[in-house]
Amino acid sequence: MEALRYLRSLLAGLLIAGVTLALSAIGIVTWPLSPRGQFYLSLARFWSRFSFALTGVTVTVGGRERIDWSRPYLFMANHQSSADVMALFYALPVPVRLMAKRSLAWLPVFGWGMALARFIFIDRRNARRAFRSLERAARRIRGGESVAIFPEGTRSDDGRVQAFKKGGFLLAAKAQVPILPVAIVGSNACLAKGGLRIHGGRFHVEMGVPILPGELDPKNRDDLAERVHAQLAELVGDNTPERFLAGRAPSRAPARAATNRA
Repeated sequence: MEALRYLRSLLAGLLIAGVTLALSAIGIVTWPLSPRGQFYLSLARFWSRFSFALTGVTVTVGGRERIDWSRPYLFMANHQSSADVMALFYALPVPVRLMAKRSLAWLPVFGWGMALARFIFIDRRNARRAFRSLERAARRIRGGESVAIFPEGTRSDDGRVQAFKKGGFLLAAKAQVPILPVAIVGSNACLAKGGLRIHGGRFHVEMGVPILPGELDPKNRDDLAERVHAQLAELVGDNTPERFLAGRAPSRAPARAATNRA
């Protein structure tokens, strides 16, 4: 029985990898029709739904009704699993670009598609290039594009929210748009750090309380990091999604995203 579950998981992973490459290729080929990457982001939302359905993962989403989705945000999410990227595309009802390490941009097909979709790549080994990337990201956010980052910089081993890197808060100070903490709860039970096997199960994505530009002090990034960290740590709690699920059906992301200038 265990061998059968392992085989099903392996086949699902191979199929997801194939679909990922196929959708990335479609995004590249159709780029002239959508040069700002909007169609690629639509494919990313389909990719997340397909992947969760194939692997038997149920995702619930809370707090979307509290958010004004007509404005751009800098989303800051905790990071437990490779599935967190899918979770953001699934849960956020607006187009969103991710900030990623520069090496991903050179991956054939997948990385090229990310670049054409205007994802933000950071060269962590070169401070000057990293600073320019943050400046570029800030201009895009001020211009109406929402960006998502994982301020921990790497996945958590135990599900608890780790200490934050400082780059995301430099970006927040420059962009001067609301920060929206996004808590991903329990995703490591479906795909643990360092693991390749995807387990069916359930996890939850909860929107936090936006931190508005008037509350951001460009000279006090440590205080801002503490506020975001405290909010995410409280929402993640003991990393069990069940406490969010009373009376709540699995989320169905809207077929058409709310308007976001991107």
